[in-house]
Amino acid sequence: MTSPVSDERKLLLSPGKCKSTDMETDEELVQKVQSGDNAAAEPLFRRYQDKIYGYLLRMTRNRELAADATQEAFIRGFKGLASYQEQNCFKSWLFRIAHNEGARFLSRQSKLADTGVDEVIMNTIPDTSPLPNESYAQSQLAHRVQEAVDTLPPELRTVIHLRFREDLSFKEIAEITGTPLNTALGRMHNAKKKLKEIMATEV
Repeated sequence: MTSPVSDERKLLLSPGKCKSTDMETDEELVQKVQSGDNAAAEPLFRRYQDKIYGYLLRMTRNRELAADATQEAFIRGFKGLASYQEQNCFKSWLFRIAHNEGARFLSRQSKLADTGVDEVIMNTIPDTSPLPNESYAQSQLAHRVQEAVDTLPPELRTVIHLRFREDLSFKEIAEITGTPLNTALGRMHNAKKKLKEIMATEV
């Protein structure tokens, strides 16, 4: 006999509905949920489903772990909406939950395998897959940048990903990673410096 599925899991896994809510802002949907309209959480989380999964996939480098962590992040997010009080920061709030879930899943995976986790977060700058009209030179440059980013320490890859791929502010990055603002700024400075050094050696 299959185990019952919780309301929040049904909500997050059910097919899309309520097309009229697609144009509502994050905060408007949050307010609806807080007023008792749980169905408003569906378009809210679907809006970030691919982004969160992509972030966790780069973090874990494991599709199954990323999918499980994404689901748990959404469930924790749904449960946390009742006490959500931040204004105009839903995206960074949700990414912070996802970041913590990804770290938790990696830690648990490490303990199960009885091995250390060498890298907690694996991130890249925006998708470097060449567009059809891109030149060969542009494609090669994008590939070189991708490889250079992969050599950075995890904390530097994280700030590169959140800043350039997710377009988050440094304040939001600091909140997501649980570091002071100056640390987030310093990591970006170091990341850019290291990337320039790596790229220079390849010329």
